[in-house]
Amino acid sequence: MKNISIAVLLTLFSIVGYAQEQTFGFSGSTFSGSGISYKYKLDERYEIKTSGFIFGRKTSAEESFSYNLGAEVQRNLHQTYLTRFYSLLGLSYWDDKTLSPTYDNLGSLTGLISISRTRDLQLGTGIGVEVTLLENISINTDAGFKYQKSLINGDYQIGFGFGVGLGYAF
Repeated sequence: MKNISIAVLLTLFSIVGYAQEQTFGFSGSTFSGSGISYKYKLDERYEIKTSGFIFGRKTSAEESFSYNLGAEVQRNLHQTYLTRFYSLLGLSYWDDKTLSPTYDNLGSLTGLISISRTRDLQLGTGIGVEVTLLENISINTDAGFKYQKSLINGDYQIGFGFGVGLGYAF
């Protein structure tokens, strides 16, 4: 019985030891993408975060398909029990495609399909803060600079970027 009690205690301590190293939630970021997010604590200094979404729609007028995939590396700068300041480096890929029929001047369907497509790659760096509101629920916000390039025509822009998120740690 003593061995079983020790085994149960060791199991509980190991579960608690790994507690709150993973976070599942929602985020929106011009650095590392938007959608459902998953964050994993590598060690006391580094955390990695992935995010993404997929969305499709088909109506009689058009058909669209969008998705986003992103990743972010965070380096902890200062951490207390309820607050964490970090620097970040993020990368994301955005793809949005819409197919719609074309019409002539009289409004008759020509049978041709018009394609509208956006494919962008974004890279950003910045700083952020994460605040624990309840025992396992936290919010975060970050800001910095981003580079965005169209993979269709090569246009690019450099500017400010930002992000927000809500997560549940387990």
